[in-house]
Amino acid sequence: MFVAGAIFATLVASLGGCAGQEDPLSALTPPDPKVPEVQDNTYPTLGTAPSTQKTLSPAERSKLQSELESLAASREGKVKRAIEADQ
Repeated sequence: MFVAGAIFATLVASLGGCAGQEDPLSALTPPDPKVPEVQDNTYPTLGTAPSTQKTLSPAERSKLQSELESLAASREGKVKRAIEADQ
């Protein structure tokens, strides 16, 4: 167990020296966790122009959801009737 620890310590020290770090154990510390703050509803554009489409209000979202659910139920009924007709 001691030999494995010594080998690990040597490896860390040599890698720290290769990276140009003064403290060989600094390779074991996590990087700086500070990241830039981004406003809500701001998403990166990956090679495209930003979207100008507005987001739905809660009332619009609720209406759309109920319309989609009724459409899904209607289609499900059609499929079930078609399956029953084939049997």
